[in-house]
Amino acid sequence: MLPHLGLPEYGAATALRTMRYAPEGERPTCTGVPASGFGLSPFADYARRSNAEATAIGLVEDKACVETIDDVLAGGLVDCVMPGPADLSVSYGVHGQFTHPLVQGAITTVLAAARKKSVAAGLYISDPSEIAAGIARGFSVFVLSIDYKLLGATLAAATATMRENTR
Repeated sequence: MLPHLGLPEYGAATALRTMRYAPEGERPTCTGVPASGFGLSPFADYARRSNAEATAIGLVEDKACVETIDDVLAGGLVDCVMPGPADLSVSYGVHGQFTHPLVQGAITTVLAAARKKSVAAGLYISDPSEIAAGIARGFSVFVLSIDYKLLGATLAAATATMRENTR
C-alpha cells in the first residue's frame, strides 16, 4: 500500500517502479536471495513469480491526486486504487466529513478513472455488512477495519457481557 499516490514528494511512483523486476519494473536484481534459493534456483523463474504475485495498492488521499487521477493511472503500475475518505476530507478542507459532497465526489472521480483503466478500486470498511453497498458502487477490494479496532470492539463487548452477568 502506497500512501499519497500521485504526489511526487512522497515517492509512490518510484516505489511502484521498484517493486517489480524488469521488464515490468526497475527492481534491483540480486540473485542470491532466499526466494531464489540463494542463487541455486533460476532467478528468472523467481522474478516472473514475484512480478505476478506483487500487488500495488495506491492510496488516494489528496485533492491533487484526484485532480490528476487519469494521468496517475496512465502508467499502469497500480493494481488497485483506494480512496481514503478521512485524508480526502482533510485535503478538501472538510475535516472528518466523510460523506461531504466534495469527498464523495472525489471518490466517484477515482472510481470512474479506475473503471476506465481497468484498475481495481478498494474500500475500507468497518463491518462486512458494508460490502454489498461497496460492490454496488463499483468497489471490488475490501479492507476490513484495523486489527486494534477489531480487538478493541471484541474486548468492549466481552467487558459489557461480563459486567451484565456479574451484577
